[in-house]
Amino acid sequence: MTKDDKKDNRKSFTLRLNAELSKKVEREADSLGLTQNSYITMVLHKVLRKEISE
Repeated sequence: MTKDDKKDNRKSFTLRLNAELSKKVEREADSLGLTQNSYITMVLHKVLRKEISE
């Protein structure tokens, strides 16, 4: 497996948010020093870990 293969382990898709939710994501991401993509990924990981452990 090459370095590029490891990087391409990600899946890209379009996420549509209403303006209010988009602004909340932007503010939270900024407050943590994250990109919006990183913030959404973090939130999804937390929710999925919680659901799996229940």
